[in-house]
Amino acid sequence: MMMFKRSFNTRKSLTVSLALAATFCFAGQSVAADSKDAAKEAKCSYSSKFVEKYKPAQDAAAKGDWASVLPAAKDAYAAAKLPCEQLLAVGVQRSAAANLKNNDELVASARLMNTVPGVPDKDRIVNLQVIYQTLINTKDYDNAMPALKAYIDATPPLASNWDLMLRLQYQQKDCAGAIESFNKLVAIEPGSEQNLLMAQDCYYKSKQSDLQAKTTQELLTRFPKESYMIGVLAASQDQDERQLLNLYRLAFSRDFLTRQAQIVDFAGLSDRAGIPGEAVRVLDKAAVGKWITLDDKNSKLLASEKRNAADDKKSLPALDKEAKAGKSGKKDVAVGYAQFGMEDYSSAVDSLKRGLSADRVSDVARVDDANMVLGIALLRLNRQDEAMAAFTAAKADPRMAKAATLWMSLAKP
Repeated sequence: MMMFKRSFNTRKSLTVSLALAATFCFAGQSVAADSKDAAKEAKCSYSSKFVEKYKPAQDAAAKGDWASVLPAAKDAYAAAKLPCEQLLAVGVQRSAAANLKNNDELVASARLMNTVPGVPDKDRIVNLQVIYQTLINTKDYDNAMPALKAYIDATPPLASNWDLMLRLQYQQKDCAGAIESFNKLVAIEPGSEQNLLMAQDCYYKSKQSDLQAKTTQELLTRFPKESYMIGVLAASQDQDERQLLNLYRLAFSRDFLTRQAQIVDFAGLSDRAGIPGEAVRVLDKAAVGKWITLDDKNSKLLASEKRNAADDKKSLPALDKEAKAGKSGKKDVAVGYAQFGMEDYSSAVDSLKRGLSADRVSDVARVDDANMVLGIALLRLNRQDEAMAAFTAAKADPRMAKAATLWMSLAKP
């Protein structure tokens, strides 16, 4: 159950300053308020019956005898016929309830004041705030939500109000309402981490997987954590294999990839992409970090990748020479991948750029992936601007948009 971080003190704001009581003095039956706001209002002719009933409330308020004020103010309200009389009586009633810390009376008087014809908008909004804040303080969340909604409808759009509504709805397991409030909130300003987590959970519960994945990606981008990276990887398992490989690369570079199954999958994808040298580095680092255990199966995998990497290293000079002499971007990219796996990033950049050049790129099957590997190699060389340009080119392909976007946001040289 979510806890509310916002605390309210409606009583402090309503502790009577005698603006509605002691500042009113009867001179016969025609009375004007001494306060600046009240002075702008027309004078009200109070009936003698109302004056008689109101005077005990006024006198008790002046003494701070709130226990006596409350019933006297109610008597005055019962005797009131004019809206101005009703507003005066119920205003004192509300102040008395606040000072007595009587939550039921406070909510009742605030609601009552808002039924009086001609209640000023300023007072009406204050009453709405009193109602929802008091109901939250008393943990009456079911009634607090419509009261808060009425307050939101009566005031300019504020993200803080939608944040509160979102928390209330989420606590009450109203995911449909919570999602609506989340959307209202983020239309004003970016949501907090907690806002995003609530929305993510509600998208999951309502089986809106695309929006859940989008929210998880935003969490990772704005609040980088291993748990969010794992969520992004989980949502990408059935998507494009090359994109998943580049997401693994990003996770591994940030030490966000510590699960054995994912590390082994990463190594396998690297090998299928023709980069066994990368697979060896991944498995070696994971073994040192104790993220994987070198059991019989993993030991055989590592030994196999080392053999493949050794074969690549032997054949690479000849392949590089052949690629440079020809006009096949596909061969250039394959050489660049092998050089990338061997951490020869400078040579990898040259080979990949050559393969992506206008006169060679036509036979490159995955231009987006070649740009991704180029961008990562450039980052390793601290050539940040060039790396961002390569990622931007990769991002143009929908199959690689997620990986490219996250690399641009989270990449470290």
